[in-house]
Amino acid sequence: MENEVDSHVREYFSAGFSLTETLTLLEIKQNVILSSRQLKRHCKRLGLKRRPNWNGAVVQAAILAEVQGIGGNLGCRAMAKRLRTKYGIMLGRHNVLQYQNIIDPEGVQARLSNRLSRREYFNRGPNFLIHIDGYDKIKKYGFGIHGAICGFSRRILWLKVAHSNNNPNIIAAYFLEFVKEIKDSTNCIVLPLC
Repeated sequence: MENEVDSHVREYFSAGFSLTETLTLLEIKQNVILSSRQLKRHCKRLGLKRRPNWNGAVVQAAILAEVQGIGGNLGCRAMAKRLRTKYGIMLGRHNVLQYQNIIDPEGVQARLSNRLSRREYFNRGPNFLIHIDGYDKIKKYGFGIHGAICGFSRRILWLKVAHSNNNPNIIAAYFLEFVKEIKDSTNCIVLPLC
């Protein structure tokens, strides 16, 4: 069973932090002081390598799954990050670009010529999905603007000004006020949120 330091080293390594960043995080967050040589020994003992020899079939399968899924518009840098975080595959962006040229040459050419296809957006119906956003440009004057639109009809549900943009209770109050308004106007039962 690995100890606490090893688990933190493994966590920071898999997140993509460098050795110096890992040393700093260990010192700040866990109050563990290690030298770079000690950290390298930990990494070697745990089998953590930055540039392992990945099986080409595994990398191709992961990239193909991402291209066919929601990662169809990802470039080589974003795809390398996705491979690192989701699959634990650590490759340089040049290697990822070579795989992308093999798997999705049309997508690579479209990204090079800035002809990206728009994502398709599906929504089940009115008020099924609500998009909420805030406007921070005039926050320094004491105005926090919050708005929401229906994802189906693009109808503005609320556009309100508050004194703060950092308090989630304010946005939650706007949402609950909207839910009460819907309940009162339609006389239907609104299920409570999880």
